[in-house]
Amino acid sequence: MMANPLKRCVIKPTSACTADCATCRHRRSLHKSMQGADNLPFERWIDLIEESSGSGASSLVISGGEPTLYPRLLELV
Repeated sequence: MMANPLKRCVIKPTSACTADCATCRHRRSLHKSMQGADNLPFERWIDLIEESSGSGASSLVISGGEPTLYPRLLELV
């Protein structure tokens, strides 16, 4: 029996967040506690995206923290 292919890849390249959204107050402590946490190197994110595509993923979701704070977001996209 063949397993279902991966449909979506969700990555969180940074936990950095301004955490000023009124709807996100419950996450402020989480983001604060993760500041300075090691993130994967850019090259590893590329590898993971390529691997997920090879596994059948047809969409990519970039989440986080606040993805626009990731310094290499444009390259990642």
